[in-house]
Amino acid sequence: MNSILKQIQEPKAFDAFVQEYMKTSTYKALWKDEINQIDYEAAKQYKATLAEYQAALAGSVISKNGEKPVHQMPDFGELLGSIGHYGDQWELDNDYIEQLNYLEGRFRNRRPNYTEEQNRAEYDKLITFAFRPFEKAVIAPQKRLDMLYFEGLFNGTQTVSRQNNVKANVSYKFDLDVKKFQCVKGSKAWGDADATPIADIRQVVKYAKSKGRTIQRVRMSEDTFYNMCQSDEIKSTFRLNLGQVTVQQAVPMLSVEQVNIYLRSVLLPTISIEPDRFVALADGTSINMTVDNRVVFQCAPTVAVMKISDPLELVDPLPGKTYSTYDDNLVGYWRDNTGRHTDYDMWAQPVFNGINDYFILKTDEVAK
Repeated sequence: MNSILKQIQEPKAFDAFVQEYMKTSTYKALWKDEINQIDYEAAKQYKATLAEYQAALAGSVISKNGEKPVHQMPDFGELLGSIGHYGDQWELDNDYIEQLNYLEGRFRNRRPNYTEEQNRAEYDKLITFAFRPFEKAVIAPQKRLDMLYFEGLFNGTQTVSRQNNVKANVSYKFDLDVKKFQCVKGSKAWGDADATPIADIRQVVKYAKSKGRTIQRVRMSEDTFYNMCQSDEIKSTFRLNLGQVTVQQAVPMLSVEQVNIYLRSVLLPTISIEPDRFVALADGTSINMTVDNRVVFQCAPTVAVMKISDPLELVDPLPGKTYSTYDDNLVGYWRDNTGRHTDYDMWAQPVFNGINDYFILKTDEVAK
């Protein structure tokens, strides 16, 4: 049996190696549960119209012989956004190569004594170990896209900083111009007994209606919901008998179902609790992409599209390097006089470009 690392130097073998392993991988890009539209761009930029031009506006009514009204369009600079470029490279270290050679030799020596089923199971273990460094290259940019999407959803910003991009010399932060709300004036932040979460939610719903939008989904973390339930406004509401719900004053925690029964009864949108979404950073720390103290009000099933462009090496490959494309991420593998290497190259950006598609309530801030 030839070494796996030698086999996958062949282009077809490397592509099959990546594609077959990822069929059984438990990893899935989280943004795919949120975004179902992918726009492929020929250039590394996309046209993102300003919010007021993104909506389906009602046409102007003019008289029979009247002139058409002239609308001021945004200039060219306001119509362009850059697609993010992601890439990393790893050298396959000697410990990994030695361990892989050992496992291959062990498998080769024991293979005659195994049943067909045992052979398959042992070979799967070998391939799983062999794929470890390549799996990093396959999924790394997808995790960065997860971070950019969920930060945009919960905070209305997208940030690449020294903290979450320590290996590269790039940092930026920009605001997505999402309408953000604070707790109503005179109340307190959620978690305080004097907070007024029902009034806070109602102000967002009222604003959405003024824009001709309907809230379809209200999203918050478990801790945010817990803070919501600490207010006297909520507690006093649930001392009453509300149809199916009878809650005593001393109840330590309400369920989401109980709160939603009340919200429906007063014609407010119901709440869904978001799962924790942890991602590991290059420095070994991890962050939760589901942000506390934020409530997201969605007026559309999806609020972003994924803009993707092809890497240069896809159309102009480097000699001596083999490639595989997985989820629009170009993964490479090669050997030179310094060792064996793998890398990836991907151009993509989650773009929030709908007018009033969603709003954000900052429950840790109070309007002055």
